[in-house]
Amino acid sequence: KRGILLLTLETLIQRRFPNGQFSFRNLGFSGDEVDHRLRSSAFGSPDEWLKRCKADVVIAMFGYNESFAGNPGLASFKTKLEAFIKHTRSQKYNNESNCELILISPTAFQNKGDPNLPNGRRHNFRLELYTNAMKQVAAQHNVRFVDLFTPTRFALQRTKPKYTLNGHYLTSEGNKLVATLIDRSLFGKEQPFSMTGTQLERLRKGITDKNFYWFHRY
Repeated sequence: KRGILLLTLETLIQRRFPNGQFSFRNLGFSGDEVDHRLRSSAFGSPDEWLKRCKADVVIAMFGYNESFAGNPGLASFKTKLEAFIKHTRSQKYNNESNCELILISPTAFQNKGDPNLPNGRRHNFRLELYTNAMKQVAAQHNVRFVDLFTPTRFALQRTKPKYTLNGHYLTSEGNKLVATLIDRSLFGKEQPFSMTGTQLERLRKGITDKNFYWFHRY
């Protein structure tokens, strides 16, 4: 779902800054962890791909998979996250300046009221632990941090609109919600540039097309 979220967030950011000439490249796969990202043989390391993309800013979304380790895994997660922060910020992927890093927490788990699905209580207990750990580490290293867990925990208590498919995977409505939360956290509520619904849809379709070809190239 990272690709869909990035698509929605990219649309909002491109709308905010129509003259920004930004390039977005999604390097994430489902199941990625801060120090463990499964790829095929000779795929290339994260650093190699960030250099290929000449990244100025890295938006890193971790913590969900790691949270299944619970309390026993918390200290290890913080250590790995600190190492990731120090390494990433020391790199000059664009060959000019050190990389800027933004950390984003996992979303909360939604209770769908379905007896075949978890109710999310245990998930949210663990997710809160890991979100707080990310927040603490980010503050210690002066890294921008977006807490998605807290606002989505409240929003996901609502059953309409249905924000997730199974408690975790976001629907289109869920992606809009999360993208809006990230956009406002990073840039504030003001929208210096507005678009009509038709213009926004044309922008979204253009981004969808670009991301289709990028995904297959990646």
